[in-house]
Amino acid sequence: MTTKKSEKMKKIILGLTILNLIVLPALVQGQAPGSGVVPGTATAPKDIGLIGALNLIFNWVYTIVFVLAAFFLLLAAYTFITAGGDPEKVGKARGYLLYAIIGVIVGVLAYGLVSFVRSQLEVLPTTP
Repeated sequence: MTTKKSEKMKKIILGLTILNLIVLPALVQGQAPGSGVVPGTATAPKDIGLIGALNLIFNWVYTIVFVLAAFFLLLAAYTFITAGGDPEKVGKARGYLLYAIIGVIVGVLAYGLVSFVRSQLEVLPTTP
Protein backbone atom coordinates (compact mmCIF):
# COMPACT_ATOMS: atom_id res chain seq x y z
CA MET A 1 0.00 0.00 0.00
CA THR A 2 2.80 2.43 0.81
CA THR A 3 4.55 1.77 -2.49
CA LYS A 4 1.33 2.64 -4.33
CA LYS A 5 1.08 5.92 -2.39
CA SER A 6 4.77 6.54 -2.98
CA GLU A 7 4.40 6.04 -6.74
CA LYS A 8 1.38 8.34 -6.79
CA MET A 9 3.29 11.00 -4.86
CA LYS A 10 6.23 10.73 -7.26
CA LYS A 11 3.87 11.29 -10.21
CA ILE A 12 2.29 14.30 -8.52
CA ILE A 13 5.67 15.85 -7.74
CA LEU A 14 6.91 15.21 -11.28
CA GLY A 15 3.72 16.74 -12.72
CA LEU A 16 4.05 19.86 -10.54
CA THR A 17 7.71 20.19 -11.48
CA ILE A 18 6.88 20.02 -15.19
CA LEU A 19 4.08 22.55 -14.69
CA ASN A 20 6.51 24.92 -12.96
CA LEU A 21 9.01 24.53 -15.77
CA ILE A 22 6.29 25.60 -18.21
CA VAL A 23 4.69 28.44 -16.23
CA LEU A 24 7.63 30.17 -14.55
CA PRO A 25 9.47 31.23 -17.74
CA ALA A 26 6.24 32.76 -19.04
CA LEU A 27 5.86 34.73 -15.81
CA VAL A 28 9.43 35.97 -16.01
CA GLN A 29 8.88 37.21 -19.55
CA GLY A 30 5.70 38.99 -18.48
CA GLN A 31 7.47 42.29 -17.86
CA ALA A 32 10.13 43.75 -20.09
CA PRO A 33 13.16 45.36 -18.45
CA GLY A 34 12.62 49.03 -17.75
CA SER A 35 8.86 48.87 -18.17
CA GLY A 36 8.08 49.11 -14.47
CA VAL A 37 6.16 52.06 -13.11
CA VAL A 38 8.37 54.57 -11.37
CA PRO A 39 6.56 56.22 -8.44
CA GLY A 40 5.29 59.68 -9.36
CA THR A 41 5.52 59.12 -13.13
CA ALA A 42 2.31 57.22 -13.81
CA THR A 43 0.50 58.32 -16.95
CA ALA A 44 -2.89 57.59 -18.43
CA PRO A 45 -3.12 54.45 -20.57
CA LYS A 46 -2.55 54.97 -24.28
CA ASP A 47 -5.47 54.85 -26.64
CA ILE A 48 -4.48 51.84 -28.73
CA GLY A 49 -7.67 51.68 -30.76
CA LEU A 50 -9.47 48.65 -32.13
CA ILE A 51 -6.58 47.32 -34.23
CA GLY A 52 -4.15 47.63 -31.33
CA ALA A 53 -6.59 45.83 -29.03
CA LEU A 54 -7.04 43.02 -31.57
CA ASN A 55 -3.27 42.68 -31.95
CA LEU A 56 -2.93 42.43 -28.18
CA ILE A 57 -5.64 39.76 -27.99
CA PHE A 58 -4.13 37.76 -30.87
CA ASN A 59 -0.69 37.87 -29.25
CA TRP A 60 -2.14 36.50 -26.00
CA VAL A 61 -4.00 33.76 -27.86
CA TYR A 62 -0.81 32.72 -29.71
CA THR A 63 1.07 32.57 -26.43
CA ILE A 64 -1.61 30.45 -24.80
CA VAL A 65 -1.78 28.08 -27.79
CA PHE A 66 1.98 27.50 -27.80
CA VAL A 67 2.14 27.05 -24.01
CA LEU A 68 -0.65 24.46 -24.25
CA ALA A 69 1.17 22.72 -27.10
CA ALA A 70 4.36 22.57 -25.02
CA PHE A 71 2.35 21.22 -22.09
CA PHE A 72 0.86 18.45 -24.25
CA LEU A 73 4.31 17.59 -25.59
CA LEU A 74 5.61 17.18 -22.06
CA LEU A 75 2.50 15.25 -21.04
CA ALA A 76 2.97 12.92 -24.01
CA ALA A 77 6.62 12.36 -23.09
CA TYR A 78 5.71 11.67 -19.46
CA THR A 79 2.95 9.27 -20.48
CA PHE A 80 5.28 7.44 -22.90
CA ILE A 81 7.91 7.10 -20.17
CA THR A 82 5.51 5.85 -17.52
CA ALA A 83 3.49 3.60 -19.87
CA GLY A 84 5.65 0.57 -19.21
CA GLY A 85 4.52 -1.08 -22.43
CA ASP A 86 0.79 -0.75 -21.63
CA PRO A 87 -0.89 -0.34 -25.04
CA GLU A 88 -3.68 1.83 -23.60
CA LYS A 89 -1.23 4.33 -22.08
CA VAL A 90 0.90 4.36 -25.22
CA GLY A 91 -2.23 5.13 -27.27
CA LYS A 92 -3.11 7.92 -24.86
CA ALA A 93 0.41 9.35 -25.18
CA ARG A 94 0.16 9.25 -28.98
CA GLY A 95 -3.11 11.17 -28.72
CA TYR A 96 -1.43 13.84 -26.57
CA LEU A 97 1.39 14.08 -29.09
CA LEU A 98 -1.10 14.44 -31.92
CA TYR A 99 -2.93 17.22 -30.03
CA ALA A 100 0.35 19.05 -29.48
CA ILE A 101 1.33 18.84 -33.15
CA ILE A 102 -2.11 19.99 -34.25
CA GLY A 103 -1.91 22.88 -31.77
CA VAL A 104 1.43 24.02 -33.15
CA ILE A 105 0.21 23.76 -36.75
CA VAL A 106 -3.00 25.68 -35.99
CA GLY A 107 -1.04 28.35 -34.11
CA VAL A 108 1.47 28.83 -36.91
CA LEU A 109 -1.24 28.90 -39.59
CA ALA A 110 -3.33 31.38 -37.58
CA TYR A 111 -0.32 33.63 -37.05
CA GLY A 112 0.53 33.47 -40.75
CA LEU A 113 -3.05 34.19 -41.77
CA VAL A 114 -3.32 37.20 -39.46
CA SER A 115 0.04 38.52 -40.67
CA PHE A 116 -1.03 38.08 -44.30
CA VAL A 117 -4.37 39.85 -43.78
CA ARG A 118 -2.66 42.63 -41.83
CA SER A 119 -0.13 43.16 -44.63
CA GLN A 120 -2.91 43.29 -47.23
CA LEU A 121 -4.96 45.80 -45.24
CA GLU A 122 -2.11 48.21 -44.56
CA VAL A 123 -2.63 51.63 -46.08
CA LEU A 124 0.17 52.47 -48.46
CA PRO A 125 1.39 56.06 -48.45
CA THR A 126 0.29 58.04 -51.47
CA THR A 127 2.95 59.75 -53.52
CA PRO A 128 2.27 63.28 -54.82
